[in-house]
Amino acid sequence: MTRKKPVPDPPPLPVEPGHEPLDPAEDAFVTEYVRHFNAGRAYRAVHPHVSRSSGHVLGHRLLKKVKIRAEIAAVLRERRRRAEVTFRKVLRAAAEFTLADVGDCVGPDGQPLPVQEIPPETRTAITRFRTRERTVTVGVGKQRRVTSDRVFEIQLANKIQALGFLFRHLGMDTSIPPLEVLFQTLPRAVAEELRAAMAQGTFRPSEDPVPIQQL
Repeated sequence: MTRKKPVPDPPPLPVEPGHEPLDPAEDAFVTEYVRHFNAGRAYRAVHPHVSRSSGHVLGHRLLKKVKIRAEIAAVLRERRRRAEVTFRKVLRAAAEFTLADVGDCVGPDGQPLPVQEIPPETRTAITRFRTRERTVTVGVGKQRRVTSDRVFEIQLANKIQALGFLFRHLGMDTSIPPLEVLFQTLPRAVAEELRAAMAQGTFRPSEDPVPIQQL
């Protein structure tokens, strides 16, 4: 009886350039490099015994490896993806702040609603919610009496800052110089003449501002 010859294992598939696995030192180098993008500093963090000059040379030598560059590119892509997701969350939160209404926190009787009944977009905008007792004196003399009631204080996030953030992101932040605001209130011919005079240096605005009501 003849013995069957063992079938040899198939040869390993060729590894595409840039997809070779990194050894532990190379992986540590990439992790350190993407923190500050200084090759010499990253190399010396992994190999602390190396001098500054040698670390600079050896670090840049590692950056020339295809697999190192591929790994750095992959890390940066993932970082950008996470940053985009985070930014979208921040943008959505800013939009919710601008739409939050303190009226959503109280019921028809003027009393605060239970937290679970407040809309989520308003809950996230609340920065302070507290209750305090207030003593009130009513009347004078024999008619004087002291009563106490409960005061609720609800404070929402700063909407002006949230709106400014949204305006800048959406390209709606169109700041106009103060003089240009004034020019827009004047007849076109007068405004053009003033612009020309200021450009030639023949006109100097007064240091004492004139109230707009007097114009």
